[in-house]
Amino acid sequence: MHHKVIALAIALLGVVACAPPVSHATVVVGGRDIATLTRSSDLVVVGVVVREGGTRNLVRDPYDLAREHQTLVGVAQDYEVSVEASLKGGAAGQILVTNARSMGKRGGEQVTNERFVPLVVGKRYMLFATRLPFEPSTYVLSFEPSQFELTGSAAVRSNWNEATTLFPVRPTGQFLNEVRTAAANP
Repeated sequence: MHHKVIALAIALLGVVACAPPVSHATVVVGGRDIATLTRSSDLVVVGVVVREGGTRNLVRDPYDLAREHQTLVGVAQDYEVSVEASLKGGAAGQILVTNARSMGKRGGEQVTNERFVPLVVGKRYMLFATRLPFEPSTYVLSFEPSQFELTGSAAVRSNWNEATTLFPVRPTGQFLNEVRTAAANP
């Protein structure tokens, strides 16, 4: 029953997390191409991470998402992102994005989410995110891949083994055009 509650909590949130005592992360794949990633997202933005914020518990009571789970904790790292362009979802200014980093029993040891890739302050990204169902002003990087670092080229930032094969490095302009096209053709 304990593992069913964990699975239900994760499924309700769409959060990538480890469920003790399993030693590997569950990968929630948002898509194997840009069009599917875009359709799977509530928000697609280009932005710069301006600061790392606090943490939050993402694991909720499966019967009342307004409440935290009684025995489980899923720690997520918050980031403040300055939006440069919103390709889907209409975000502007600064937004709060959170990313699951560990999970465990309340008061016990946390198991690190092997898929957690932290955002880096000062770097520019394309982010694919969904709204937290219990806090709609916050967005969560809830599937793989959900972050692409943008420099002269666009590079997927993911520990998911298939990510670099499915999303090879390409010029940023080409990548942005692919995402714009996908956002315009839902």
